Amino acid sequence: MTIKMYKNLDMENLLKFKALTMLGSLLYRNGDENSAQKIHETVLKGLSNIPEAYELVFAVRNYGYLLAKNDTTRLEGQDCIKKAEILQKSHPYWAERKLSLFVPVAATLSDEQYDM
Repeated sequence: MTIKMYKNLDMENLLKFKALTMLGSLLYRNGDENSAQKIHETVLKGLSNIPEAYELVFAVRNYGYLLAKNDTTRLEGQDCIKKAEILQKSHPYWAERKLSLFVPVAATLSDEQYDM
């Protein structure tokens, strides 16, 4: 529902990348590693044009921790985590908190209008 809300009402909102990253993490934890990897690649590609967005730090770090759990991708995951730490240095200390400031209110949406 959140993804549909961003797609239909607020395509420019960068928090859609946070929602997709969390969806990828959920899929990974449920064993669908291929879908999770595709989602994370899509998120990283979408954020590559916006290097100043903290959502990029969030996505890279999250993806790194997922990769680090697997023995075959552990080194790649550690590289992603290091990259996220480097990217984070260019943001203020409160940047991570801003990811939680926007909460879509589903009550303002009509289920029929957006086919939900």
